[in-house]
Amino acid sequence: MGRKDDIINAAVSLFAENGYFATPTSAVAKKACVAEGLIFHHFKNKAGILIYIFTELSEVYIREIETLIKKAKPGLDALLAVVRFHFEFAESKSTKFKVLLRDFPLELTSSDSEAGKIIAEHMTISLNQIKKCIERGRKDGSIRDVPMEETAYIIRGMLNGLSRFKINMPGISINPNIYSEVENFCRRSLSRQNKSSDS
Repeated sequence: MGRKDDIINAAVSLFAENGYFATPTSAVAKKACVAEGLIFHHFKNKAGILIYIFTELSEVYIREIETLIKKAKPGLDALLAVVRFHFEFAESKSTKFKVLLRDFPLELTSSDSEAGKIIAEHMTISLNQIKKCIERGRKDGSIRDVPMEETAYIIRGMLNGLSRFKINMPGISINPNIYSEVENFCRRSLSRQNKSSDS
């Protein structure tokens, strides 16, 4: 593991424990056992660390989902696999998710900034992956004729929202079955079989 990884690991740990805004780069450097100047060499500034964490995590997330979509045949199965994976991934990377969902500065999401463009690109890819599942499902008959764009946004919002809720509201107990219930909700809402049995 190189010095860059040491910096990232130190930053994730301190950001999660103390918050992004309350953690100076000097503290990150001290925990990583590097000179503070090395942080600026690799990341330019503290925001650069956060953008790196987002990009690295998002690239793995997108790549893994793409593999799942290729493996699952019916569109509905692919979509449910995406839902299942989202929560499993969020749990396995809970510290990084906590940092990103709790502390990400709003100014970094501006469409005029380099960070904002990176975030928008990754979110668009993620949204398109859900659309791909819906489109496949409508073609193969596993998903009923739902509006693709709006449905994709609803599902993406549900996944992000529940993950954010769990991180930002740690004092509220969430039923451990909630994630499988999200999967069941999507199945009931989208399955062509469920639609035909209701009519």
